[in-house]
Amino acid sequence: MNDITIFLAQIFGPVLGFVGLGILLNQGFYMKAFKDLTKESFGLVMNNMAMIAIGVVLVMKHFLWGSLPEVLISLVGLAFLVKGALLAIMPKAFDSFIKSVLSKELMMFAGGLWLVGGAYLSYVGFMA
Repeated sequence: MNDITIFLAQIFGPVLGFVGLGILLNQGFYMKAFKDLTKESFGLVMNNMAMIAIGVVLVMKHFLWGSLPEVLISLVGLAFLVKGALLAIMPKAFDSFIKSVLSKELMMFAGGLWLVGGAYLSYVGFMA
């Protein structure tokens, strides 16, 4: 595993872990946040630009598929890029899609997945 993978694991591990835990502990807040995503136009535009920029950097500098940590970080980069692009290109359609699939069960699954992924990346970044 290379140094950039470890560095990115040290960043995204805690971010994913804490947000995953936050989702699990505050489902109502996060469900409302996801449902209201497109209501604040300026905030959405800034969010999209940040997501696209992070996604582009990760895809350009860390498109590695050799180990599980490399795969997870590459998938995070692709997710940032795709979500940012979809929200920028078709915000209303993306908003409708999110509202149609969003449920407590999906929030629990996503929160748990983020928590586990974040814990694993934190372990890789700081302990391994």
